Amino acid sequence: MSILVVRHGSAGNRLAWEGDDADRPLDPRGAAQAASLAEAFADFPVSVVLSSRAVRCQQTVLPLARRAGLEVTPARCCTKERLFRRFGSSRPRRGATTRATRPSCAVTGT
Repeated sequence: MSILVVRHGSAGNRLAWEGDDADRPLDPRGAAQAASLAEAFADFPVSVVLSSRAVRCQQTVLPLARRAGLEVTPARCCTKERLFRRFGSSRPRRGATTRATRPSCAVTGT
């Protein structure tokens, strides 16, 4: 079994968001990133899609889940705190962006 762990797509400035941060959705760039994720892993045999309860995380993996004919299952194991403890003691880098972040969503495949 393989496990793919991904960070949620772009969700705008969290400091500008009013309300519970878990309800902050993807912005248009993040929606495009989610579509790209589904495209990039189109041939990956996905059997389960898990996500934290955060809206932006569920939206990130939703296109991949739909492509595989699956539902996104919210799971407590997919919080950034739990994943950070599980997968490393140093913060993962976020590509070419300026801030180091932690993973937020996970997809499990066979």
